[in-house]
Amino acid sequence: MYPKHSCWSQFLLLAHKISEPRFLISDRINMTPIRPNKPANSDIVLTSTRFLPAATAIVTAGVIAVIATSHAQQLPTLERCLNEATTERALNICEMASTGAIGSDVKINEAAIHASEKLRSQSRHKDAIELLTNRPSTAALNLELGNVYFELGDVQSADFHYEIALLAGVPMTDAIRERMLNAAYIYAEELQFSAVKPEAAIDAYTRAIELDPDHMRSHLGRGQAYLTLQQFQLACKDLGRAITLGADWTGYLMRARCHDGLADTEAARSDYEMVLKQYPGHLAAKRALSIP
Repeated sequence: MYPKHSCWSQFLLLAHKISEPRFLISDRINMTPIRPNKPANSDIVLTSTRFLPAATAIVTAGVIAVIATSHAQQLPTLERCLNEATTERALNICEMASTGAIGSDVKINEAAIHASEKLRSQSRHKDAIELLTNRPSTAALNLELGNVYFELGDVQSADFHYEIALLAGVPMTDAIRERMLNAAYIYAEELQFSAVKPEAAIDAYTRAIELDPDHMRSHLGRGQAYLTLQQFQLACKDLGRAITLGADWTGYLMRARCHDGLADTEAARSDYEMVLKQYPGHLAAKRALSIP
Protein backbone atom coordinates (compact mmCIF):
# COMPACT_ATOMS: atom_id res chain seq x y z
CA MET A 1 0.00 0.00 0.00
CA TYR A 2 2.92 2.28 0.80
CA PRO A 3 6.31 2.32 -0.87
CA LYS A 4 8.62 -0.14 0.86
CA HIS A 5 11.12 2.45 1.92
CA SER A 6 8.81 5.42 2.46
CA CYS A 7 8.94 7.29 5.74
CA TRP A 8 5.41 6.25 6.53
CA SER A 9 6.15 2.55 6.02
CA GLN A 10 9.19 2.83 8.31
CA PHE A 11 7.02 4.57 10.87
CA LEU A 12 4.39 1.80 10.79
CA LEU A 13 7.10 -0.84 11.07
CA LEU A 14 8.42 0.86 14.18
CA ALA A 15 4.92 1.18 15.56
CA HIS A 16 4.33 -2.54 14.93
CA LYS A 17 7.49 -3.47 16.81
CA ILE A 18 6.45 -1.31 19.73
CA SER A 19 3.03 -2.97 19.73
CA GLU A 20 4.46 -6.48 20.07
CA PRO A 21 3.88 -8.05 23.53
CA ARG A 22 6.83 -7.13 25.71
CA PHE A 23 7.73 -6.45 29.32
CA LEU A 24 8.82 -3.01 30.31
CA ILE A 25 11.39 -2.49 33.07
CA SER A 26 8.82 -0.64 35.12
CA ASP A 27 6.37 -3.55 34.73
CA ARG A 28 8.60 -6.48 35.56
CA ILE A 29 7.17 -6.78 39.00
CA ASN A 30 3.85 -7.93 37.50
CA MET A 31 5.36 -9.28 34.25
CA THR A 32 2.36 -7.78 32.46
CA PRO A 33 2.54 -7.60 28.64
CA ILE A 34 1.32 -4.36 27.12
CA ARG A 35 -0.84 -5.04 24.09
CA PRO A 36 -1.87 -2.46 21.50
CA ASN A 37 -5.26 -1.00 20.79
CA LYS A 38 -5.49 0.03 17.15
CA PRO A 39 -8.26 2.44 16.14
CA ALA A 40 -9.51 2.53 12.57
CA ASN A 41 -7.96 5.86 11.70
CA SER A 42 -4.35 6.41 10.71
CA ASP A 43 -3.27 7.31 14.24
CA ILE A 44 -2.03 4.43 16.38
CA VAL A 45 -2.52 4.74 20.11
CA LEU A 46 -0.87 2.06 22.21
CA THR A 47 -2.73 2.20 25.47
CA SER A 48 -4.27 -0.22 27.87
CA THR A 49 -6.38 1.04 30.72
CA ARG A 50 -6.15 -2.41 32.21
CA PHE A 51 -2.38 -2.15 32.64
CA LEU A 52 -2.06 1.53 33.58
CA PRO A 53 -0.08 3.02 35.22
CA ALA A 54 2.64 0.55 34.16
CA ALA A 55 3.34 2.38 30.92
CA THR A 56 1.59 4.23 28.10
CA ALA A 57 2.93 4.38 24.56
CA ILE A 58 1.28 6.95 22.30
CA VAL A 59 1.77 7.14 18.57
CA THR A 60 -0.04 10.06 17.04
CA ALA A 61 0.43 12.46 14.11
CA GLY A 62 3.64 10.72 13.14
CA VAL A 63 5.25 11.15 16.58
CA ILE A 64 5.93 8.33 19.01
CA ALA A 65 6.06 9.14 22.70
CA VAL A 66 6.54 6.69 25.52
CA ILE A 67 5.39 7.93 28.87
CA ALA A 68 6.73 5.81 31.69
CA THR A 69 5.03 6.16 35.02
CA SER A 70 6.01 4.64 38.30
CA HIS A 71 4.64 1.18 38.84
CA ALA A 72 3.02 2.27 42.06
CA GLN A 73 3.80 4.33 45.09
CA GLN A 74 5.93 2.25 47.41
CA LEU A 75 3.85 1.10 50.31
CA PRO A 76 4.98 2.10 53.81
CA THR A 77 6.55 -0.92 55.46
CA LEU A 78 8.20 -1.48 58.80
CA GLU A 79 11.49 -2.20 57.02
CA ARG A 80 11.37 1.12 55.16
CA CYS A 81 10.39 2.86 58.38
CA LEU A 82 13.39 1.47 60.25
CA ASN A 83 15.94 1.81 57.46
CA GLU A 84 15.17 5.25 56.03
CA ALA A 85 18.10 7.51 56.88
CA THR A 86 16.45 10.87 56.21
CA THR A 87 14.62 12.00 59.34
CA GLU A 88 11.66 13.66 57.64
CA ARG A 89 11.13 10.81 55.16
CA ALA A 90 11.49 8.25 57.93
CA LEU A 91 8.90 10.11 59.97
CA ASN A 92 6.43 10.19 57.08
CA ILE A 93 6.92 6.50 56.31
CA CYS A 94 6.65 5.46 59.96
CA GLU A 95 3.54 7.56 60.53
CA MET A 96 1.87 5.97 57.51
CA ALA A 97 2.97 2.50 58.57
CA SER A 98 1.58 3.05 62.05
CA THR A 99 -1.94 3.50 60.67
CA GLY A 100 -2.32 -0.25 60.37
CA ALA A 101 -1.52 -1.27 56.81
CA ILE A 102 1.54 -3.39 57.59
CA GLY A 103 0.18 -6.34 59.51
CA SER A 104 0.30 -7.25 63.17
CA ASP A 105 -0.17 -4.92 66.13
CA VAL A 106 3.47 -5.51 67.05
CA LYS A 107 4.68 -4.19 63.69
CA ILE A 108 2.22 -1.30 63.77
CA ASN A 109 3.37 -0.34 67.27
CA GLU A 110 7.01 -0.63 66.26
CA ALA A 111 6.44 1.80 63.40
CA ALA A 112 4.63 4.18 65.76
CA ILE A 113 7.47 3.99 68.29
CA HIS A 114 10.05 4.74 65.61
CA ALA A 115 7.96 7.70 64.43
CA SER A 116 7.74 8.91 68.02
CA GLU A 117 11.52 8.81 68.34
CA LYS A 118 11.78 11.01 65.24
CA LEU A 119 9.19 13.41 66.64
CA ARG A 120 11.10 13.63 69.93
CA SER A 121 14.25 14.51 68.00
CA GLN A 122 12.29 17.48 66.62
CA SER A 123 10.93 18.45 70.07
CA ARG A 124 7.41 17.50 68.94
CA HIS A 125 6.54 15.62 72.11
CA LYS A 126 2.82 16.37 72.08
CA ASP A 127 2.56 15.01 68.54
CA ALA A 128 4.37 11.89 69.74
CA ILE A 129 1.88 11.41 72.58
CA GLU A 130 -1.03 11.79 70.16
CA LEU A 131 0.54 9.22 67.84
CA LEU A 132 1.09 6.68 70.64
CA THR A 133 -2.23 7.12 72.44
CA ASN A 134 -5.02 4.53 72.13
CA ARG A 135 -2.79 1.80 70.74
CA PRO A 136 -2.50 -1.76 72.04
CA SER A 137 -0.48 -1.57 75.25
CA THR A 138 2.92 -3.24 74.97
CA ALA A 139 6.11 -3.08 76.97
CA ALA A 140 7.93 -1.20 74.20
CA LEU A 141 5.08 1.27 73.70
CA ASN A 142 4.96 2.15 77.40
CA LEU A 143 8.72 2.52 77.50
CA GLU A 144 8.55 5.04 74.65
CA LEU A 145 5.66 6.87 76.32
CA GLY A 146 7.79 7.07 79.45
CA ASN A 147 10.60 8.64 77.42
CA VAL A 148 8.23 11.16 75.82
CA TYR A 149 6.67 12.24 79.11
CA PHE A 150 10.05 12.43 80.84
CA GLU A 151 11.48 14.74 78.18
CA LEU A 152 8.28 16.78 78.30
CA GLY A 153 8.74 17.26 82.05
CA ASP A 154 5.70 15.24 83.14
CA VAL A 155 7.68 13.03 85.50
CA GLN A 156 4.65 11.46 87.17
CA SER A 157 3.30 10.15 83.85
CA ALA A 158 6.81 9.10 82.86
CA ASP A 159 7.25 7.05 86.03
CA PHE A 160 3.82 5.46 85.52
CA HIS A 161 4.64 4.26 82.00
CA TYR A 162 8.13 3.11 82.97
CA GLU A 163 6.59 0.98 85.71
CA ILE A 164 4.11 -0.59 83.26
CA ALA A 165 6.95 -1.29 80.83
CA LEU A 166 8.94 -3.08 83.53
CA LEU A 167 5.94 -5.12 84.64
CA ALA A 168 5.37 -6.08 81.00
CA GLY A 169 8.87 -7.48 80.69
CA VAL A 170 11.21 -4.66 79.71
CA PRO A 171 14.54 -5.41 81.43
CA MET A 172 15.74 -2.81 83.88
CA THR A 173 18.72 -0.99 82.44
CA ASP A 174 20.91 1.69 83.97
CA ALA A 175 19.34 4.27 81.67
CA ILE A 176 15.78 3.33 82.64
CA ARG A 177 16.68 3.19 86.33
CA GLU A 178 18.26 6.63 86.14
CA ARG A 179 15.21 8.14 84.49
CA MET A 180 12.81 6.49 86.94
CA LEU A 181 14.98 7.64 89.84
CA ASN A 182 15.04 11.22 88.58
CA ALA A 183 11.30 11.13 87.91
CA ALA A 184 10.54 9.91 91.44
CA TYR A 185 12.90 12.42 93.05
CA ILE A 186 11.63 15.41 91.05
CA TYR A 187 8.05 14.44 91.84
CA ALA A 188 8.90 14.15 95.55
CA GLU A 189 10.47 17.61 95.53
CA GLU A 190 7.36 19.04 93.86
CA LEU A 191 5.16 17.44 96.50
CA GLN A 192 7.28 18.70 99.37
CA PHE A 193 7.95 22.26 98.30
CA SER A 194 5.29 23.23 95.75
CA ALA A 195 2.29 21.24 96.94
CA VAL A 196 3.39 21.19 100.61
CA LYS A 197 2.34 17.56 100.99
CA PRO A 198 5.08 15.97 103.10
CA GLU A 199 3.27 12.63 103.50
CA ALA A 200 2.96 12.16 99.74
CA ALA A 201 6.53 13.39 99.31
CA ILE A 202 7.76 10.68 101.68
CA ASP A 203 6.18 8.02 99.44
CA ALA A 204 7.87 9.46 96.36
CA TYR A 205 11.25 9.73 98.09
CA THR A 206 10.86 6.14 99.25
CA ARG A 207 10.31 5.04 95.67
CA ALA A 208 13.48 6.84 94.62
CA ILE A 209 15.44 5.21 97.45
CA GLU A 210 14.14 1.79 96.38
CA LEU A 211 15.62 2.45 92.95
CA ASP A 212 18.92 3.66 94.44
CA PRO A 213 19.48 3.07 98.18
CA ASP A 214 22.48 5.41 98.05
CA HIS A 215 20.67 8.38 96.54
CA MET A 216 21.80 11.08 98.95
CA ARG A 217 19.32 13.76 97.88
CA SER A 218 16.35 11.44 98.40
CA HIS A 219 17.49 10.58 101.94
CA LEU A 220 17.99 14.28 102.62
CA GLY A 221 14.57 15.15 101.22
CA ARG A 222 12.76 12.37 103.07
CA GLY A 223 14.53 13.37 106.29
CA GLN A 224 13.30 16.92 105.82
CA ALA A 225 9.74 15.69 105.21
CA TYR A 226 9.86 13.62 108.40
CA LEU A 227 11.21 16.68 110.24
CA THR A 228 8.27 18.74 108.97
CA LEU A 229 5.92 16.10 110.38
CA GLN A 230 7.93 16.08 113.64
CA GLN A 231 8.78 12.41 113.23
CA PHE A 232 12.21 13.05 114.70
CA GLN A 233 13.55 9.51 114.97
CA LEU A 234 12.87 8.76 111.30
CA ALA A 235 14.19 12.17 110.32
CA CYS A 236 17.47 11.64 112.20
CA LYS A 237 17.94 8.24 110.55
CA ASP A 238 17.49 9.58 107.00
CA LEU A 239 19.56 12.69 107.64
CA GLY A 240 22.35 10.62 109.14
CA ARG A 241 22.37 8.45 106.01
CA ALA A 242 22.45 11.57 103.83
CA ILE A 243 25.44 12.93 105.79
CA THR A 244 27.26 9.62 105.38
CA LEU A 245 26.62 9.83 101.63
CA GLY A 246 28.11 13.33 101.45
CA ALA A 247 25.42 15.86 102.36
CA ASP A 248 26.72 19.37 103.10
CA TRP A 249 25.93 21.59 106.09
CA THR A 250 22.20 21.48 105.36
CA GLY A 251 22.16 17.85 106.45
CA TYR A 252 23.86 18.71 109.75
CA LEU A 253 21.51 21.65 110.33
CA MET A 254 18.37 19.57 109.90
CA ARG A 255 19.76 16.74 112.01
CA ALA A 256 20.63 19.24 114.74
CA ARG A 257 16.98 20.28 114.77
CA CYS A 258 15.97 16.61 114.99
CA HIS A 259 18.18 16.27 118.06
CA ASP A 260 16.57 19.40 119.47
CA GLY A 261 13.19 17.76 118.99
CA LEU A 262 14.41 14.68 120.82
CA ALA A 263 15.95 16.83 123.57
CA ASP A 264 19.41 15.46 122.80
CA THR A 265 21.37 18.62 123.55
CA GLU A 266 24.87 17.25 123.09
CA ALA A 267 24.12 15.68 119.71
CA ALA A 268 22.43 18.88 118.59
CA ARG A 269 25.42 20.97 119.67
CA SER A 270 27.81 18.72 117.77
CA ASP A 271 25.81 19.11 114.57
CA TYR A 272 25.52 22.89 114.92
CA GLU A 273 29.29 23.05 115.26
CA MET A 274 29.63 21.07 112.01
CA VAL A 275 27.34 23.60 110.34
CA LEU A 276 29.63 26.45 111.39
CA LYS A 277 32.70 24.62 110.14
CA GLN A 278 31.22 24.57 106.65
CA TYR A 279 29.26 27.83 106.90
CA PRO A 280 30.91 30.07 109.52
CA GLY A 281 28.37 32.85 109.21
CA HIS A 282 25.21 30.79 109.71
CA LEU A 283 23.13 32.84 112.15
CA ALA A 284 20.79 30.08 113.39
CA ALA A 285 23.72 27.82 114.26
CA LYS A 286 25.44 30.69 116.09
CA ARG A 287 22.32 31.43 118.12
CA ALA A 288 21.93 27.75 119.00
CA LEU A 289 25.49 27.75 120.32
CA SER A 290 25.08 31.16 121.99
CA ILE A 291 27.77 32.63 119.78
CA PRO A 292 27.41 36.41 119.27
